[in-house]
This record gives sequence, structure tokens and C-alpha cells, in this order.
Amino acid sequence: MSYHVQLSRSLRRAQVFNLGETELRAQVLEPWLRGGSVALGDRHWDPASSRIVVLEGPALAPPELGHGQGWNNALRTGQDVTRAMFDRLEPPRVAAGSLALLAADAQAREEAEVLLTDLGLSPVDWSDVRERILESRPAGAAVAAAVVVIDGPPGFDIGLALGALGRRAIAVTLTADPPPAELAGIEVLRLDSGRPEALQALVERLQECGCEVRDR
Repeated sequence: MSYHVQLSRSLRRAQVFNLGETELRAQVLEPWLRGGSVALGDRHWDPASSRIVVLEGPALAPPELGHGQGWNNALRTGQDVTRAMFDRLEPPRVAAGSLALLAADAQAREEAEVLLTDLGLSPVDWSDVRERILESRPAGAAVAAAVVVIDGPPGFDIGLALGALGRRAIAVTLTADPPPAELAGIEVLRLDSGRPEALQALVERLQECGCEVRDR
């Protein structure tokens, strides 16, 4: 089996086909986890503002790659293993309940802290986790989960959290504004007092990551 990768941002796309697992890790996944740019096609792609899809399937022959049909054929014969591949790079090695909070400004952080405290959680500061992620390879050993407040254009740290922690990075918004276009395809939970189902979804995601949440 081979791996096929697409990186995208807005309307721009770049693909590479027929990678082995070693090539995939070295050329794409590990640089992506580090938060550095990934060279693909004639561009460098920033994980903070780009989207990655990894497909596993049969190697594609030259005729299947012609006329711009390579990605369509990869989708037809392969399966999306993006999250599975990142999870294999970052085995969890932390105590259950270790939670970080990342917010762009003090007000958003204070509101999110109140919410998490009400759930019986005491999040650690993101800066400590950030340092551990950047210094260690793979990155997933830093925390069991991180709540990432998406209230504005995503910066480097948001991209780092989403890329390094994958499903364990829980994106939330505290406003009614739609998520930034750069985060298309990423689940963002809108939390407010009028939407209890969103809070329940947050609780379920936290529990999925091993966090012990207080009964409400």
C-alpha cells in the first residue's frame, strides 16, 4: 500500500502520491507536527493555516495520475488515514486529566477558565505545554487534551495545538461568529448558556481524552 497526501489552503492545492511510510513521516508528518513549513509542489505550507489529508491505498500508475485525475483516483481507491497516522506518531504518555488551555486574549481565557473550573478541571498554562511540544518529538506527550479557543484568525500556536494534538485539541468558540475560513473542516464547538448541547459535546470530548469531568 502507498500513501497519497494533499495540502490545501483556501483554493490552493498540492498533492504528492505513492509515498512509503518512511517518506511520509520524514517529508510531511514530522515537519507538520513540529509546526514548521512543509515543502510540497512549488510552495511551502504552514500547518497553522493549511489543511492536510493523508490517504492510504494502492500505488497509482502513471496513467491514473495524468490529466489532473490523481487525487480523484486516490480518493476512489484509498481511505482517509490522516488522524490514524498522526496518532501513531504521538502515543499518549501522560496522566489522565492533564489539560491545557489556549486562548488568544485574557478575556477569552478567563471565560474559558470559568467554564472548565465549573466542570472540575484546572487547566495548565499553554506556554508550558508549547515549550514541551517544541522541544520533544513526537509532540503528543505534553498533555492529554487542550481546549483551544478559536475567536479570530488562527495563529501559530493554534496551528501547533491542532497539528500536534489532533483529536485531543478541542476547538471551541465563545462568540456567535463563524470559525475562520482557515479552519474549514475542523469541528469547532460554540459554547454559550443557550446551547447546552454544545457544552455536553465538550464534556464528551474531554471524557474521550481521559479527563475526569464533574457531573453537572
